[in-house]
Formats: sequence, structure tokens, C-alpha cells
Amino acid sequence: MTLLVVSAIILSACSFFSDGGTSGDISHTSRSSELSEPKTEVSGSADNVSLEDEKSTVSESANSITSEAEESTVSETSSRPPVSEYSQPEVSYDDDDVYISNGIIVVGTRAMEQYGGGVKNAAAYAGYINDFKAALGDGVNVYSMPIPIASAFYAPAEYNASVNNHIKTFDSLRNNLTPDVKDVNLLTALAPHTEEPLYARTDFHWNALGAYYAAQEFANVAGLPFTDLSGFTQDSFSGYVGSLRKNVPALSNYPEEFIWYVPNQQYTVKYYDRATFSRVAKDNNSLFFSGNSYSKFIGGDSYCVRIDTSIGNGRKLLYFKESYGNALAPFLISSFEQINIVDIRYFDFNIRDFIEQNGITDVCFSLSAFSIVGGSGKRVQYMDK
Repeated sequence: MTLLVVSAIILSACSFFSDGGTSGDISHTSRSSELSEPKTEVSGSADNVSLEDEKSTVSESANSITSEAEESTVSETSSRPPVSEYSQPEVSYDDDDVYISNGIIVVGTRAMEQYGGGVKNAAAYAGYINDFKAALGDGVNVYSMPIPIASAFYAPAEYNASVNNHIKTFDSLRNNLTPDVKDVNLLTALAPHTEEPLYARTDFHWNALGAYYAAQEFANVAGLPFTDLSGFTQDSFSGYVGSLRKNVPALSNYPEEFIWYVPNQQYTVKYYDRATFSRVAKDNNSLFFSGNSYSKFIGGDSYCVRIDTSIGNGRKLLYFKESYGNALAPFLISSFEQINIVDIRYFDFNIRDFIEQNGITDVCFSLSAFSIVGGSGKRVQYMDK
């Protein structure tokens, strides 16, 4: 292990204790504003929440150890198989290739965010979903599909706290859900495929292939049909360098290929105002936009999106996401007759009314590992009003 790594770990420990971070409630990270957690001011209901992008501070305290008191929040009565059945696929790196740059783990040409987790916050998030399901009753299926970040699979041994914090946090969420909420376990679904390019090397998002395997697992849990990659046409561009280059300038020397998959199935899509889902805001009958960045998928976080397909099975999905969920959109159209996509950070309309008026049969909460313990996850508690 290099002197640089040793120094980083010492600084991490000092930062952790000086911040009073022993509770593990706050997951420190660095990220671009595309996935940043908005500041949330609550006044009675989700309709009164004002949103403002919040840039997280870079901190190496993501390697902190979760306290015993926090671990005790996991329900001991749950009959669900634990996420902790997941074990990180074997990774082998040369110590000389592992270092920290501005709070980001760097392994050779791959960069990834650290993850501090938050067991208590995850349990609270599960409670919000439970209450939402109870308010809807038996007529609507509700799913929880938290999305891991790259360090859950690719963190080197020196920084395996990011792996353990994923396991503890996702366990807390899963085990505190009521049995009538369906859990979609992406840790175990993605683990067999880590030799494939699931996540970008130079960006904090996953690649389209990671989203494909996630959508496949979602369809499996929901008992719905699913089209494999042979039903898509691959497209790509080269020379892509994502947002982590801001933290790790050396990544600019190692561009990667950006790949997306175009469905061969017929569909129509409309893009609405992201706050109200009532005004058509963009004329583009495609799931893909021009440009050479992650915003290629459904135009980034700028719209509410409605996709109508030729499936004809009567299943209508309301899909809550932040930027990770954008890449999933193309892979949902073989499973549902209609897909309604809402960014959980920006909506400003009554969700219960929307579900009833649009005949929604399925609701999926699919937020990233950071968002389930942050401000975005807290918005769920006002949706049943």
C-alpha cells in the first residue's frame, strides 16, 4: 500500500471523528449536481416541498464503521432472505494502482464513490414505503428497488467499508419492509455480471448494461415478460469521459465507450413538465436524446415521461427515480403497457390522485444508494396524503 493511501486513511479517520459521524446517519460523498440531493422544506404534504439542488461535500468518512446501536434498527422478525447473502465478487488490484483523489476511490483507470450508508435512515425509508402501500391498499403493487453504486462491486480491499455499508443499509431497508411490498434485490442480481461493463469507469452512474440486468430482475419479481438484449439494437460513441474527471483529472486520459440499446419494439413517448406532469414540454418521440453524456437517456432529469407500448397487458407503471433510473426506461417497455416516469426530487402534484386517475397498477421506488438515506427518500412519506 502506498504512502498516499495510508495518508488518505489517516485523514479519513480524523475527518470522521471530528465530524461526529459515529452514528452513520449521513452518507458522505462527492457527486455531480445531476445526482445531488435537493434540500427539502416540508409543509404538510409533498405538494408544498420546495426543491433546490444541494452539492454534497467531499469526505472520506464514507469508510466509517456503522455503530452497534444503528445495526439494531433492522427488524428481527422479517422472514425475507437477507441482502447480506451477497458477497462482493473477487477483485484483485495492484496496490500501486489504488489511491484516493479528492475523496474518490481510484483503481487504475476506474474511479468510484465511497459509500457511508445509513442503517437508521434506510429503515425509516422502508417505513415510508410501507405507509404508502397501506394507503393504496391491495389494488396496486408496490416495489422497492434500491440501486447500488459501483463501489458495492469494485471497491478494493482497503476500502471494503463501502461494500459492507451497502450490505448493512440494503439489509435494513429490505428487512423493514412489510411483506406486501415487493423487494427487488439488485446486489445479488448484478453480482454475477461484474466482469461486464455494468458501471462507467469515469462517471458515478451505471451503464445501460447495468440498468438492463436491473430491469430484468424487476420483471422477474413482478412476474412480467421481458425482452433480452437480442431484442435491442446496440449503438455507441467513443471518447466518453464522465463527471468524475472533476475529482480525478487523470481520467481524461482514459476515455471509455458509451453504449446504449435501442428497443426494436414499437412505442410512443411524451415528455411533460417535470413538476406537474400536465404540460408537454418537449417534442421528441424517442427515449434517446442527442449529445454525448448520460443525459442521452430520456433527456436527463428534465421531464416527467410517459411511454405507451404495444404490450396490451393492462399493467401501468409509475416509476419513481433520480438520475440512475433514466437508463432503465428502454428496458421497461417489454413488461408494461404504459410507463410513467417521475423524478422524485421535482414532482409537485398529488400522487394518490395521479394513480387513481391514470389507472396505475404498479408503483416502483428505484433510488440510488445515496438517495434512500438522503432527502429524496424522505419525500415518500408525504405521498399517501
